[in-house]
Amino acid sequence: MRILSWNVNGIQNPFNYHPWNKKNSYKEVFEEFKADIICFQELKMQKDNFPQEFALIEGYEGYFTFPTTRKGYSGVGIYVKKSLCTPVKAEEGITGILPVRNQRYSYIEAPPHEQIGYYPKDVDRKTAKWVDDEGRCILLDLGIFILIGVYCPVNSGDHRWEYRTAFYKCLKDRISAFIKEGKRKVVLVGDVNILCDSIDTADQKDILKESFIPSVHDSRKWLRELLKPHRSGLLLDIGRVRHPTRKGMFTCWNTRLNMRPTNYGTRIDYTLATPDLLPWVQDADIMANVMGSDHCPVYMDLRDSLDSTPLYDLLTHAKDPPSLAACHHSAYRPSKNIHTMFQQFEKTKKSKSESDITLDESSKTPSCSPSTSNSTPLSVPENGPAEKRRRTEQQPKLSSFFLKKPQPMEQNELETEKPPLIEVDETGSKFTVSNSSNTETVTAWKSRFQKKMPPLCDGHKEPCKLLSVKKPGINYGRNFWMCARPIGEVVENSNAVSNDDTQPFQCRYFLWDSDWKG
Repeated sequence: MRILSWNVNGIQNPFNYHPWNKKNSYKEVFEEFKADIICFQELKMQKDNFPQEFALIEGYEGYFTFPTTRKGYSGVGIYVKKSLCTPVKAEEGITGILPVRNQRYSYIEAPPHEQIGYYPKDVDRKTAKWVDDEGRCILLDLGIFILIGVYCPVNSGDHRWEYRTAFYKCLKDRISAFIKEGKRKVVLVGDVNILCDSIDTADQKDILKESFIPSVHDSRKWLRELLKPHRSGLLLDIGRVRHPTRKGMFTCWNTRLNMRPTNYGTRIDYTLATPDLLPWVQDADIMANVMGSDHCPVYMDLRDSLDSTPLYDLLTHAKDPPSLAACHHSAYRPSKNIHTMFQQFEKTKKSKSESDITLDESSKTPSCSPSTSNSTPLSVPENGPAEKRRRTEQQPKLSSFFLKKPQPMEQNELETEKPPLIEVDETGSKFTVSNSSNTETVTAWKSRFQKKMPPLCDGHKEPCKLLSVKKPGINYGRNFWMCARPIGEVVENSNAVSNDDTQPFQCRYFLWDSDWKG
């Protein structure tokens, strides 16, 4: 059984890349991955407009959570192959504060058959709602273990550190309760947004940050204490267990700075599990060659059987999926299938064509004023709305925007001043002005819309790329030029270095766009 995790950076994003742009649905993608359970992070959509084509995948059952704040942000989804297992319970959120679908009570208040249980203690309702309102966690009870799909908050500065602290505490408390109180096995997969050790980053300056940035230090401390062999550790980093000394095993790259070709990235996506599941683990790795996001998928394979015990027998096979399953959502009821959508479309199209025929017949009625009908544009029926006719008749041509309004002149000026000669073609799309002052005006307009040529970098004498500052501060939104080559250094499995090029990576050229006069 393969459990795969991928931060897709938008549920529609992978289909913009090869080879997924040639696929018809995620069913084909999952089959290519040979995945049985797939956890997606950063869906970047809302529950009310989440497309059916992504919610209902043939052969899979989907479970989703979406943010109620910061809409169009975060979001987690888990797809489970129906032929493999059906979860007996499913929850969204960590704290149990979110409402059970189609019920008026939350998971923490639900009857035992609807709740997974073991919720964090000492968390007030306001904090619990704050933690779970961003749609960052899905939990499934699969029998042999509890699967947690998670998208942890990114370290975006001190203003979000209080939220991150609360999120991490609730997540660790819930995992601890599963293991210590419930005696349950746990698998956690997803984008944790924390790198653990120096081997997990290409830029060693990232490691130095924890020495003088408290939020970085605290987040890494939380992850290191969550993982064994720390004395308080609860989970194993399965990827590192399988590849303890492997370098360049990165899962995320800054694609805006083109760092992926040089494998200049970080490892922040994980497959974690309790130690008692380690005998079941057959393999774990990353899929660095899979395009479709600024992250790559990570996966963990479990054996089909162990000591003559089939894994299938230890998984749950509920007759009906939990209420969180997408098949129970009112928006995806069978009555709203693709056939009824096309039927509705054809019905709308037919009624529209009938109304157009009626409109055409009425427009053929003789008018009382032939001169008026001749002046009416063909695109607007004579009996159409008066306001629309008036807007169409008064709409100016493009050439009128470049002509100066006539100014009152004295008689002697009228005799000496000749009006500019304007030549307009039959379509009105081209014009020339003979008067020198008007020619200068047209030239000024052209220069305004002409694209600025990029400067050449010092290191390679190649055109630079234009970027803008995204970090909050005094320069936020300001544009700058920098070398277009990728940032990086020579690392294992890098294909960005050519024998003909002695400087394959980005030089240190930098120029503010406001200082460039090109």
